[in-house]
Amino acid sequence: MRQTNDQQTATEALRTQAGPYRVTLDAEGWPRIEGRYGQIEHHDRALLAVDSQAVRKLAPLVALGARRHQIGDEEYRLLFEPALLGDVARVIRARRRAGGKGQSADVMACDNR
Repeated sequence: MRQTNDQQTATEALRTQAGPYRVTLDAEGWPRIEGRYGQIEHHDRALLAVDSQAVRKLAPLVALGARRHQIGDEEYRLLFEPALLGDVARVIRARRRAGGKGQSADVMACDNR
């Protein structure tokens, strides 16, 4: 699937901000950082959003400074500044990129012999 210009811009912005976290695309082509207790998404040029169904994680996320955007009985969406990305990612236990020390697979294979 080909991404629209908005999706490409959002993907580049989230990858720039994500640091060590793995950025994947959803079925529609929008970027997200998946975690055990939710996912982080691009909301607009200034904010990121966290979506989750883990109601027990709502209070810790709000305590970090995330702003309530949509709250339902079993799910919620909060908005937060990109500066809080690391803290929010820790709370939802976001997945990190595959390790390796920046080395190619051939170099790592030689080290394991």
